[in-house]
Amino acid sequence: PSEATSSSTDPDALATIDAAWQNDPRWQAAERQLQVAELLLRERPRVPGDQWTAAADSLASAAEALAAYCPLKLNNAEFCRAVQSYGVTEPFAGREFRPGQEVLLYVELQHFETQPTSAGHETEFRATYRVADANERIVSEHPLPIDRQTSRNRRHDYFIAYRLRLPNSLPNGAYHLLLSIDDVKGRKSATTRLAFELR
Repeated sequence: PSEATSSSTDPDALATIDAAWQNDPRWQAAERQLQVAELLLRERPRVPGDQWTAAADSLASAAEALAAYCPLKLNNAEFCRAVQSYGVTEPFAGREFRPGQEVLLYVELQHFETQPTSAGHETEFRATYRVADANERIVSEHPLPIDRQTSRNRRHDYFIAYRLRLPNSLPNGAYHLLLSIDDVKGRKSATTRLAFELR
């Protein structure tokens, strides 16, 4: 489990950050969308059904704009035999593998950035995985293929399935795989870890 840390916050620094946000078009767009949704919720006894749809759309647009300020999140990482689509996977029954065994490493991404281009919305992720032993010592490290995609519409359900071969030079025992992904467009990164054993 991760440990939270606390530190004192400089009020002047917070004021500077707040001023920067107020001038950011993405923050301004999110604020407008939230105001629309708030107005509709306040007037809910007199709001027809189609305006509830508008409120839901406004909240979705605000969440999309606010995602730029959120840390990248890696969800539902798992070792899989097969991956069909977002959320449709065939995980291994357990996490005991042979040295050198090939697996699919599935992970879902949240709060990532897209870059509008003439061809559509572009995403780009660079990743590495490291293997740590029971003493948290890194015993293996490998880069993973760059994931770069362009879609006509902005992506919401985003996953990556990395095909990798577990190290064949390690002795049997308990390990952790640490997957680190850099969101190139959003200039942010995240790491998730999965326990496994070599037998």
